[in-house]
Amino acid sequence: MLDLSIIIVNWNTKKLLKNCITSIYRYPPDFSYEVIVVDNASTDSSKNMVKEHFPEVKLIQNPSNLGFASANNLGVESSQGRNILFLNSDTLVHLGTLAGAVKFMASHPEAGIMGCKTLNVDGTLQPTAYGFPSIIRMFSFVIGMNRILKLSRFKDLSKIRTPGYIQGSFLLVRKNVLEEVGKFDDKFFMYSEDIDLCHRVKLAGWKAYYYPEINITHFGGGSIKDSKQALESFIRSIIYLYRKHRSFGELKLLKIAIVFALIFRALIDFLSSFIRLRPIKKETIHFYRSLISTTMK
Repeated sequence: MLDLSIIIVNWNTKKLLKNCITSIYRYPPDFSYEVIVVDNASTDSSKNMVKEHFPEVKLIQNPSNLGFASANNLGVESSQGRNILFLNSDTLVHLGTLAGAVKFMASHPEAGIMGCKTLNVDGTLQPTAYGFPSIIRMFSFVIGMNRILKLSRFKDLSKIRTPGYIQGSFLLVRKNVLEEVGKFDDKFFMYSEDIDLCHRVKLAGWKAYYYPEINITHFGGGSIKDSKQALESFIRSIIYLYRKHRSFGELKLLKIAIVFALIFRALIDFLSSFIRLRPIKKETIHFYRSLISTTMK
């Protein structure tokens, strides 16, 4: 058995993926490892790039976009490592990152899952350690103000912490823990699958750790406000997360908060259209109506 399996899910991120894999081989760990790329039917020649530049990488080619959770699960099924690292394609690992993560797990037998310090491209800190998502924080995400309303994030990320969950751009899990609690829930197409997994790991008696002595650079981590498809996926995922792990009353309050947030977004879109002297698109009106209706089911 290998010491580490690195699983990278890709969907049309050819350049970022190439840089990510390059960083792994530039700063490899001093133990046995493998890199697995699971491609979700990319159309940007990502697969050819992997075959040409990284023939040693195990490439899994899906016939369609199965989503983040399902694709990662396929990677796990093909993995041979005792530790599984779920790594986003829009990241760069640095000197000592991979070795430090595995060594941390070896020295903390109570740790089931862990993440590391995450940096923005400009070197500033990107928060990745959180408590279980609150209703207020989810409201701020839906209205697109999560960067301003920095709620439920640990203020001091210079120390080792045991948060509710670690954001999934870099998530290291013991394979035996995955065998115990199960892999990602593939009902999550995109968003919240990392929260769900961390929560299940903790419910099973393991600890989730944030370890700031090693780091990655993450090119993502932005707001979801710019994509209606991403917004819809986010809302569906967070509602499913609450349905799994919270009471009926909390789920109801979450839905009410989301509806108010959607109304707020729709009003902003309407006012923006009015200022630009352009009528709001019928597709936009239909989108908000449909999403509000779906949320309240």
